Amino acid sequence: DRDSSCAQIFESFNTNNPITCVVVSSFGNAIRLLECLNMTDLSCPEDVSIIAAGDLHLFHEGWAQISRVTCDRYTIGRWGAEMLLDKINNEGKPQPSRIYRGEITKGETTGPRKAK
Repeated sequence: DRDSSCAQIFESFNTNNPITCVVVSSFGNAIRLLECLNMTDLSCPEDVSIIAAGDLHLFHEGWAQISRVTCDRYTIGRWGAEMLLDKINNEGKPQPSRIYRGEITKGETTGPRKAK
């Protein structure tokens, strides 16, 4: 949940390996994490960058420029169907993996870390 995620991020800054970037599953989760960070002395993006996985352009443009990673849903669906059919048609044989690389759109929630 949001509070435990925020606590983990905050606590990591007391170690030699702080969390510096979080990829969340939606714009709503990004906003909730930003809210939580606002209750600490950590700031985005100076301490922690946040990237939302999603392509809701209207929401993105209507709020504070959240960085996002987008993907072509049609391509991913087509690949999934092809992989399922290959598995059915070649039962018992190992199936190759496919890697789809989304496109990152930089917004105001990602950037360089502040100097220590």
